[in-house]
Amino acid sequence: MELDVPELVRQRALANGEAGRTWLDELPEVVATLTRRWGLELGRPFRSGTAAYVVEAVDAHRNPCVLKVAMPLEMDDIAGFERSVIVHRLADGRGCAELLDHDADRSAMLLERLGPNLADLG
Repeated sequence: MELDVPELVRQRALANGEAGRTWLDELPEVVATLTRRWGLELGRPFRSGTAAYVVEAVDAHRNPCVLKVAMPLEMDDIAGFERSVIVHRLADGRGCAELLDHDADRSAMLLERLGPNLADLG
């Protein structure tokens, strides 16, 4: 699977040393695995982030969603991803996107897709 990784995400990963390069190298297979597991059809990647590959998708029932695969960061560890999962679970869709599923081993979350990005609305 060939991915269109936004340049800012690619630069951030490369600046993160060996862990970032490994993440970039493994990202296509990680995304392919998650796409199969969760029955996703991928759309365009979001270009506004820097610390994760985030792409619009639809699930097997044609529900819009977002796949987010976080990169390892030297200033953080797996606890940062786990905190994000906990926050999404506790919020339960109130004030942030609902967590539909996650894969802790791959630092990936499947989230509900919200409306247009406010920055894109002008």
